[in-house]
Amino acid sequence: MPKKIILLLTLFLTCLAVLFISKLKIDDNITSLLPQNQETLHTFSLLQSAPLFQKIYITLHSDSLSPNELIQQADILAKQLPSPFFSQVILEPPIKNKTKFFLYLLDNLPNLCSLNDLAYLKQKTTPAQIKQSMQKNYELLVSPLSTFIKPIILKDPLHLREILISKLKNLQISPQVKILHNHFISKDKKNILIIAQTPIKITDTHKVKNLVLYLNKLIKKLPQKVKAHIIGAHFYAFYNAERIKKDLKITLGVSILGLILIYFLFLRSWQGIIVLIMPMLVLSWTIALISLFYSQISGFALSFGAVLTGISIDYGLHVYFALTSKQSLKNIFSTIKKPLFFSALTSIGAFLTLLSANLPALRQLALLSILGLCLALAFSLFFLPYFFNLNSPHLTHLSSSSKNINRNKYYFIFWIILVISGAIQFLYIPFNGNLKSLNYIPKELSQQEQYLKKTWGNIREKAIILVNDSSLQKALKLNDLVYFKLIQSTNNLNSLAPILPSIETQYKNYQDWKSFWTPNKYSNIYNQINQIAKNLGFTSNTFDPFFKLVQKKFTPITPSNLKKIAKPIYSSFIFHQNNQYKIFTFIPDTSKLYQISKHILPPEAKIISASKFQHQLAQTIQNELSIFFNLASCFILLILYFYFRNIKKVLLASIPIITGLTSICIGMWLFKLQFSIINIVSIPLVIGLAADYGIFMLSHLQKKLSTNTTQAIFVSSLTTLVGFGALAIAKHPAMHSIGITVLFGISGAAISTLFIMPLLYDFIK
Repeated sequence: MPKKIILLLTLFLTCLAVLFISKLKIDDNITSLLPQNQETLHTFSLLQSAPLFQKIYITLHSDSLSPNELIQQADILAKQLPSPFFSQVILEPPIKNKTKFFLYLLDNLPNLCSLNDLAYLKQKTTPAQIKQSMQKNYELLVSPLSTFIKPIILKDPLHLREILISKLKNLQISPQVKILHNHFISKDKKNILIIAQTPIKITDTHKVKNLVLYLNKLIKKLPQKVKAHIIGAHFYAFYNAERIKKDLKITLGVSILGLILIYFLFLRSWQGIIVLIMPMLVLSWTIALISLFYSQISGFALSFGAVLTGISIDYGLHVYFALTSKQSLKNIFSTIKKPLFFSALTSIGAFLTLLSANLPALRQLALLSILGLCLALAFSLFFLPYFFNLNSPHLTHLSSSSKNINRNKYYFIFWIILVISGAIQFLYIPFNGNLKSLNYIPKELSQQEQYLKKTWGNIREKAIILVNDSSLQKALKLNDLVYFKLIQSTNNLNSLAPILPSIETQYKNYQDWKSFWTPNKYSNIYNQINQIAKNLGFTSNTFDPFFKLVQKKFTPITPSNLKKIAKPIYSSFIFHQNNQYKIFTFIPDTSKLYQISKHILPPEAKIISASKFQHQLAQTIQNELSIFFNLASCFILLILYFYFRNIKKVLLASIPIITGLTSICIGMWLFKLQFSIINIVSIPLVIGLAADYGIFMLSHLQKKLSTNTTQAIFVSSLTTLVGFGALAIAKHPAMHSIGITVLFGISGAAISTLFIMPLLYDFIK
């Protein structure tokens, strides 16, 4: 076929591919990286929609300003937090009319008092306690606070409000948060807390950037005496995106310079340029093909198209260097097509095993790679030779004398130590399921997080206990049971149950209340209070509101009534979605409390723990890697056996694979890395290329291939290292992890191919 037609066909296919790619939708939903079981997806969905995830915490600190001056600065800043960036700015407790809210709860005290509360009530109704409480009432009513406290005292002369106060503590943000002039303030009165809720999703990169830049601009306008500490998921997303952009500029620059250097050192012809751009052509064709299978493709899978380019260039290089040898075209293809085909088959086999993965993004990545490898093989064997003229003066012919291999026994000793060390290290490398650990966290942001914890406690790190039902009362009843079980193990929890129990629980409390207030007890306390009141100068009917409360008929607290008087509190704990009422209880996200909760909670309650979710994800990654490794090993060994038909040769050809994998473990140990959902995807690249090296080197050692094979392996490893190894200098953890994995894996595989395989081949020959 004429060369011009080949060029036109290549151009046409590329243009057609670009057209398909332009219509392809990219799926940035992180759920494609999660195991596709209902429990995991449901847990992640709830974690994403949890109120804590949508909030930004701003702490204003000053050592020199008075609390009032600091509050004034907080008010000024809060007024500058506008829509559409923020839907709500919280500076104070969410109840505006606190007296009205408290009186409402006091009116319903009979419905809220548990048996433990009645035991406290018994202590407060002794003659001595009644006298003490009445004396304190008198002092409060003649004080400047009388206007605010009088309605409460008239209904509560025995100070039973302390029962309510203890219940309201369950609604606190944190025990370390205090209230001053209706503002959240720290114990040392040097910090003010502002909680800003935003409707902007952290996946909306453009809006997140505008939000962060706007906040940073406001912070710069604060007086020098005031320092702001800001933390929130949106800041992590912003700094992560910015770091990726910077790292891409650096690594792409290094990669391009490296490829240019490789070109001038080893290729030096226009055909060499075609070999270098071939992977990009193949990638575009592959993405176009995969668009026929998927209406949208995971951004994660698409970003790893570089894995495909790293392997596909290997085929082009082997064909290129084979064509530079002084042999006939017919002889070249008769010798290279078999090892090239089986090399491709080993890589395809490695990616075939990923099709069994429980993660959609990995399955898409596998399909992308398999299609791409098939196209790369076809391009290398059928298209690439048309661009070569074997008699061209610009095509460098390499002599065999330049390719002597040093067979030094010390290399073997070093290799044995490396493999054993890597195998041992594999046993100690953990599997990390924490998605947050894959993000770039600058030192400044880490310090902000620590300051927030130190000042306000772990207000961002909460586990969630969820109960839900189509009936709100049934959900409330379950929530009562959750609270009753948890309160016996910890006081550090946030729950709505103490002020909104189910009607069934309220009625039980009311019956216990009535049982406590026997006619005789009521009469005695009535007489004692009125006698002491008379002695202190009160009128005889002053405390009638209290006695009416004691004898009040059962009128339950309803969710609708509580929502009217305390909507912010109600909305923080109860959600109505898809005809289901969901009620949240928040507890510290610790492994100890998680284990306690797991054993004592009713089966209907779901524990949503970020730390537990990370552990489950890590377990999934470990299982996926184990399945992948076992399947890939069996498949590749089978392919090698079909090719060599000799167990010794199969083991010899496996040396680069073994060395590559153990070298990865050495690299991860040296750089203190862990296996993650990101770096395990680079392992098929290492296995695929290592298998290629083994097949070609052993074929070369058996004199079935030209001496240019060693240079093809060497240059192939260099192109992979400059393409992926450049990522090792990145500061972004995910990119750095991939870079280290490939850098050590390919280096180990290439070195063992060039130095260990010839040595062992001489031994077994």
